[in-house]
Amino acid sequence: MAIAADEPVGRQLTECRRVPVDLELIAEEDTDALEREGMGAMRQRRVARLARQARIQGGLLAVEDLAHLTCTSPTTVKRDLAELRRRGVAVATRAHLPPTGAAVPTRVQAVRLYLADVALPEIEHHTGGAVRVRDALAEFAQVATLFAQGMSVSAIPESAAIGSDLASDYLAVYERTRRRHPPPCRLAELVDPGAARNDPQH
Repeated sequence: MAIAADEPVGRQLTECRRVPVDLELIAEEDTDALEREGMGAMRQRRVARLARQARIQGGLLAVEDLAHLTCTSPTTVKRDLAELRRRGVAVATRAHLPPTGAAVPTRVQAVRLYLADVALPEIEHHTGGAVRVRDALAEFAQVATLFAQGMSVSAIPESAAIGSDLASDYLAVYERTRRRHPPPCRLAELVDPGAARNDPQH
């Protein structure tokens, strides 16, 4: 559970409404970071990923939440957050909602709406144009397919020619969606290389 993103700033955490979120506690990128950069880097990547995944689902994690999820102390999480922000990584938490990067990316919103069977005209109304929606779906399809084919998480952004944060957001949506029972038909249409997924019409 995460604190609802629309809860007023300053309200006591115990009084805040919480929303269910599906978080990826362990990911392949964690192992990559551990092997290449060490424990601290792995933990920082995990903190950033968990915060992004919660934000995508309409929630914000408190420092205490992140400490619990990463089995560390609030002080350590605060240091990690400071280091991430020093490097230009926007991490939205209950205590800190960056002016940029805080909102759910439009492309991720478009993918989520499409996978929820929302019609393209309605998605276009919310996201500002059919071309952008189709671009987002194509990006998502490429990222998810590469992941499904076994490519490492760290290699996907370069292969797909997109930023690592956006790739992580797409993968979070993919992982959450594919675990539904049954998975949405539209997911198979987008990710299955044998399906007609280049120009969604529904």
